[in-house]
Amino acid sequence: MDDRETGRVLIAGGGIAGLAMRRALRRRGLPSLTLERRGEPADAGLAINLPSNAVQALGQLGLGEALRRVGSPVRRREYRTESGRLLFAVDETAFWGEEARPHCLRRADLLRLLTLDLDPGDIRRACEVAAVRQGPHGVTAECGDGRVETGRLLVGADGVHSRVRRSVLGGRAPDAAMLAPAS
Repeated sequence: MDDRETGRVLIAGGGIAGLAMRRALRRRGLPSLTLERRGEPADAGLAINLPSNAVQALGQLGLGEALRRVGSPVRRREYRTESGRLLFAVDETAFWGEEARPHCLRRADLLRLLTLDLDPGDIRRACEVAAVRQGPHGVTAECGDGRVETGRLLVGADGVHSRVRRSVLGGRAPDAAMLAPAS
């Protein structure tokens, strides 16, 4: 294992959380390697409404200007009854300000934003983490295709059905949160 591998952070999952983590680590000068199960970036998906706190977080990741060039700002939010009667409305710009107002964009566009100016060599595609082994000097991630990657620590950002969580916690791993049926 070379010095770059021993000090790097492994990130399991190249979705929104994993790419945001990758970007945040890069901004701090910390090396990372993202292990993503998909072979190619997804170019589909629905629109995502980013509330003000998400817009502000993207600004802290250096993406505020880029975000404003993609998708659409949410200028007004309305709350209505089931029959359509307006209860109240919020002028989002007046409430949050120009820089932090909510924004809508396609999921694929958000994923592209999160990878702006990042080294494409810091992501391994078609590399789903199958098992994790912790040792005295770091962590080893075994991918389903036989590849093995090592690092100082591993961030599990591999979704609600996380293999990382199951690998680390075994039978104690909680299932994905489920909504209780209405009574």
